Amino acid sequence: MKIASVLLDEEGNNLLGNFFDTINIRQDVIIVKNDNKFGLFNVNDFSLILKCIWDSVSYNSYGIIASKNNHYAFFSCLGQEILECIWDKIKPTVAGLIVLKNNKKGFYSFEGKCIFECKYNRIEAYSSAVIAYEDRKKIIYNISK
Repeated sequence: MKIASVLLDEEGNNLLGNFFDTINIRQDVIIVKNDNKFGLFNVNDFSLILKCIWDSVSYNSYGIIASKNNHYAFFSCLGQEILECIWDKIKPTVAGLIVLKNNKKGFYSFEGKCIFECKYNRIEAYSSAVIAYEDRKKIIYNISK
């Protein structure tokens, strides 16, 4: 037997339009889970942000990192795809996103602009600069530009 969760308003209307295994309300989003898959809804207007198809979702003020089949994608807080689901890992920093693919690192802005292609051994991100290391070279990107 399976117990389903539903989010109802005062009149008994299903606000999310579906039943879920779990519903967790956070500060900015509603995280839902069905059959070990996750999705997101907007907590203010109950609109769908991400369909319930992801193995994991992580939400913060910069955006959403979601994974499926051991690959990661990045979405805006409203659910617009910024980086497609091709990355081995995505790590948010104060300056943008460090991406990993085939043991190489790259760097993207939160808007999806490629700052460093995914070909570097190491990347460090700070509030004012991003540093990429390749062999003995160190390349610095000034964030304020």
